[in-house]
Amino acid sequence: RLAVYEQYKHLKQEELIAELYKKFQSDFIQYIKGIFTIIIFNNHTFQIFSDRHSIKKYFMYQTEKDFFISNSLELIAENYTLKIDNENAALFSLTSHFFNGNTLFKNVQSCLPAQHLTFTENSLHILNYWNPREILHLYPAKKNREYYASNWSKFIASYVDYISPENIS
Repeated sequence: RLAVYEQYKHLKQEELIAELYKKFQSDFIQYIKGIFTIIIFNNHTFQIFSDRHSIKKYFMYQTEKDFFISNSLELIAENYTLKIDNENAALFSLTSHFFNGNTLFKNVQSCLPAQHLTFTENSLHILNYWNPREILHLYPAKKNREYYASNWSKFIASYVDYISPENIS
């Protein structure tokens, strides 16, 4: 992704996404890094991509009759009567975490890391576009410490360069 960064670093975030989407369609997400929720609308369909760590959350309220997506639980609560999910509340009290997209409320799920949601013609598909296990197969040969230190420095420098004040939108 560093090579892609070098090629497109002159673009603003929205322009970068649009350019990569034109070139790679849904695979554009393989070239994006950062904290985001990206929504792409095409005619009567839409796609939502969460970042690889699911830091920027969106929520889905779903029953047999209703389906609602928002990045705000408050907005969902304004439109639907939410009820506490006692099982998820108990799990959270024991572990201080929600698992598998569960939330404190019945019928409300949060996105998972690296999630790709596609809605087409009344059909909903949710997949993951990346799995952390892939990292294990990327570099099977062990490298020396300098190799990793050099690459890590390049990654950090690219982040600092991109988020410099003049590039923030």
